[in-house]
Amino acid sequence: MRKFVNFSLIFVSAVIIFFIVSPYLFKYIPYSQKTLQKDVDYLISQMKIHYVEDFQNDYIKIYKSMNRYDFYVFLLKRFSSLPGIYFFLPISAKTTNVLPFELRYVNGKYIIINSQCELKNDVELLAVDGVKIEEYFSRFGNGKKQFFARYVFPYLGDILRKKRLKIDIPGENLDISVIELEKFIPLPAIKVVYGRDIAEIFIYSFDFSKGNFHKYIADLEHIANSSIKKVIFDLNYAYEITNDLSGLYTISSFIFENEIFLFDIAIFKYGNKRYEYKNFGKITPNKVNFKNKKVYFLGSVSDPIGKVLVDRTVLYANFKIVELPWTKIKAFIPTAKYMKVK
Repeated sequence: MRKFVNFSLIFVSAVIIFFIVSPYLFKYIPYSQKTLQKDVDYLISQMKIHYVEDFQNDYIKIYKSMNRYDFYVFLLKRFSSLPGIYFFLPISAKTTNVLPFELRYVNGKYIIINSQCELKNDVELLAVDGVKIEEYFSRFGNGKKQFFARYVFPYLGDILRKKRLKIDIPGENLDISVIELEKFIPLPAIKVVYGRDIAEIFIYSFDFSKGNFHKYIADLEHIANSSIKKVIFDLNYAYEITNDLSGLYTISSFIFENEIFLFDIAIFKYGNKRYEYKNFGKITPNKVNFKNKKVYFLGSVSDPIGKVLVDRTVLYANFKIVELPWTKIKAFIPTAKYMKVK
């Protein structure tokens, strides 16, 4: 009886330890070539069903075992030529560490924003642990520098398996500790800064669903009702891959005086069929709007949704989010393509 009790205690302890350490282990343990092949085959099958563009690849061969991060980089690079496709690492708020600041690629430089450490905002990041940031992009990027800055770089500590990293900025270098994701405070979708007769609206995300949507509407209506003569939308730091277009439709309802359609053509993919519609995305002006104000858009716009406001011709959206069964990496596959042709 005593042996049985001892065995039970050992078994229970082993199970508890496994569940505690497994989230950490699975980041780094190699997945077999066969397992990764299953993930790739599943991804290809889903691409054929959902991807709005023609997808001709029938088979991609995996030649070696890789851990999750290496496989993630493989997917980024292998599918980088396909427009509108994005891959995201599986994250846990408690077991995922991030750097205590965000990064954006603006005018050829990687700029630090939303710093939650001794680093200042709006300064250029030059190197990490003595390696230039462009070198990291060449290792882990996929041709989209803004995507790398926004979604890959924050996890650099996890990728390199380090708790502390040396950060180089112009004239200074600092040692920075990573923090748990759940402790990191994200930026709001928008922030308004008022000046004399001017309201500058900093857009960080066009996904208004994640924040205080009613506050964002109230801010815009306050500006519309005020005596402010000039409204500047700063899009330098806007970047978010999302299915939510609430920010686009909301802002459009304030800046357009008459009813319009945002897109001339919309194409949707359902299974093996495509459907095309003309005049899509109707915008009805808000009752209070910016019609008596001068509106400007400022910045180097990288956000796919933000580019719609500055004459982007194509927007890929309506993502089918596919989780790969073994590595749990998520693929965002666009099932819709919106176009301006005029």
